[in-house]
Formats: sequence, C-alpha cells, structure tokens
Amino acid sequence: MKIFILLLLVFGLSNLNQINAQTKKSSVKKTTTKPVAKKTKSVAKSTNDDEETYNGHKVYTGPRGGKYYINSHGNKTYIKH
Repeated sequence: MKIFILLLLVFGLSNLNQINAQTKKSSVKKTTTKPVAKKTKSVAKSTNDDEETYNGHKVYTGPRGGKYYINSHGNKTYIKH
C-alpha cells in the first residue's frame, strides 16, 4: 500500500511539472507591433526650406529612402505615402 501511494505521488508531481512547463511556454509568447502613422495627415514643409514636419515632428529620411519621425516615446514612426 505504501508503494502504491509513493507511486501516485511521484507520477502526480511529474505531471504537475509538465503542466507548469506548458503554461510557462504559452505565456512567454509576446507580439510587438510598430506604430503606424495616420494616412490623413500630410508631410508639410516648415518655414525652413530644408526641414519637413509631420504632426509637429521633424521628418527624417532613412538609409533606404523611407521617411519617419521620432515619436514621444523615442521610437521611429514611419510615414506611409
């Protein structure tokens, strides 16, 4: 009888570890999305001829020609045309 109880405890604990491992794997998945600029706003030239603005932010040109600005969180937000 003691062996039977001992076996139940061992198999029960191993099943709990497997369930906990599966739960941890499923909760680790996180997705990130990039902020997308609104299409209704247009890029406008500011008073300086060399500087463009978008929603009050300075517009930069990336190495492959994409246009972006730095949002309030310090991240690049690309402007779709």
